[in-house]
Amino acid sequence: MLTEKTFATGNMAIQYAEGPPGGSPLLMLHGITLRWQNFLSVLTLFSLRYHTYALDLRGHGHSSRATDAYRIEHYAEDVVQFLRTQVPEPAELMGHSLGAEISIRVAAAAPELTRAVILEEPGLYFFPEGRFPQHSLYQILTTLYTLLSRAPSKAEIIATLQTLLPEGDEVGFLDWATSLHQLDPDTIAHLLDGRIFAQSHVDELLPKIMAPVLLIQGNQELESILVQADVERARSLLTHCRVIRRPDIGHNLHDVHPLAFYQTVTSFLESLP
Repeated sequence: MLTEKTFATGNMAIQYAEGPPGGSPLLMLHGITLRWQNFLSVLTLFSLRYHTYALDLRGHGHSSRATDAYRIEHYAEDVVQFLRTQVPEPAELMGHSLGAEISIRVAAAAPELTRAVILEEPGLYFFPEGRFPQHSLYQILTTLYTLLSRAPSKAEIIATLQTLLPEGDEVGFLDWATSLHQLDPDTIAHLLDGRIFAQSHVDELLPKIMAPVLLIQGNQELESILVQADVERARSLLTHCRVIRRPDIGHNLHDVHPLAFYQTVTSFLESLP
């Protein structure tokens, strides 16, 4: 059973869900515009073997909003404080997209708190090197930012998602609309204008990660943001890195193929000494 709780950092209230005790701690960090419930498809599976935690990042879900404080280091500071005070031993970090970027910074800044790192489709060089505006995700987030800036109803958000993603499903639209309705639009603004990465340099961070890393890459033809050149560059900088390529998914394996994701991650973690 999952229990929702609130963690106070001092100036922020971070909402999170915690699974039953048992097994090593596994901390899940979601992507931008989402909330901890984005991991519901895999949380039950992982809770059978691990002590799971899933956070609402600042500005997302029921966590506090901030004023001009949505850079990677701000998110990472919240996570490091959470690990230091709420998790009794070094944890496995599992991040998707933005959550993966945060995991990189946490593992680099606090290696003593990190046992392993699972990076599901991190941007790595996608944003800093200017590829973002050419990706379909840019137009989607630009449209959503404009919409959310005028505080729309959930019904308006769903209608916009239906227009943006005509092949989507109603259940997915409802879930994402709920996340967007709770979101601080400034989180998207920080990504669109690049402020989120202002003080984050991936090439400096990756060599500082001592924990084993699992890097999960999707298919560019299905909207993956992780290109092969970036994977090779990251692998050359990481001390311990295993790469899994999935040609059948784009940017979100854990939600599209939860059982395959669970098996991939569990096999990696169980192989560690």
